[in-house]
Amino acid sequence: MSHGLYTAWDQWEEPWLLWEFFRLLSNKSDSVWTATFADVAMYVAERDSVKLTIKNERSGVRITSSLSLDQRLYSATTHIVVRR
Repeated sequence: MSHGLYTAWDQWEEPWLLWEFFRLLSNKSDSVWTATFADVAMYVAERDSVKLTIKNERSGVRITSSLSLDQRLYSATTHIVVRR
């Protein structure tokens, strides 16, 4: 919670300020990713472990991914965006 804030949550003088911050943050859900520490840690592990194979084909570019992590614990959905 304290990443990107001037002070940590427990240093807010008034509790309503923290709730107002959460409300403002939720209004930016299209541009700000908020998640639990566990979800962020899982994302980082998946991000650092994914392997991409990129092939040029007549119909375009084919990108496939593989993840060597235990699939019982990690179930990443890979989002690949190709911009031209």
